[in-house]
Amino acid sequence: MWPNRLLPFILFTVLLVGCATPPPPEPQTAAVPDPGDDLYRIAMDSARGGDAEAAAEQFRMLIEMKPDYPRAQTNLGLQLMRLERYDEAREAFDRALEQDKNDAVAYNHLGVLARRDGQFQQALDYYNKAIEADADYAAAHLNRGILLDLYMGDWPAALEEYQRYQSLLDTPDPQVEKWIIDIKRRIEARQNS
Repeated sequence: MWPNRLLPFILFTVLLVGCATPPPPEPQTAAVPDPGDDLYRIAMDSARGGDAEAAAEQFRMLIEMKPDYPRAQTNLGLQLMRLERYDEAREAFDRALEQDKNDAVAYNHLGVLARRDGQFQQALDYYNKAIEADADYAAAHLNRGILLDLYMGDWPAALEEYQRYQSLLDTPDPQVEKWIIDIKRRIEARQNS
């Protein structure tokens, strides 16, 4: 007779378990592929492969497809620098900064271009903006160090930049390590004279 008493309990338990089952998942829609993503990858592959001309053209095509893509402008500027088309590179970096005021790479390379043109204070301003945008952007620290060391003669500040650069790398740069040794000697010699 006790099996009959157990039957309502079993039915109640089955109903509870059935209620606890999560609802079926919502149907998923497939993401529409963005042809710009593929073109970006192709352009980056061209850049990594050393074909700056092809990469520049591909970044231009990407910019036509996606005009509000600052990273494409920045990468176009980098390729134009490789092609020694400095005025065009400057324009690309400026357009990138119009779209993204925190593009450390664009600021850094505008600094490189300003230094190349002998505009040392403007170069320093650009490097400062790059570091404000990304305090851990190693290339901006290195470039600011080179500017302070070789072009502005501020060796203590340059030493700090070289050391900061080294601290941001996984493996210290042996060339910069030599520069650090050299600059320490110059600072010491200046203090002793």
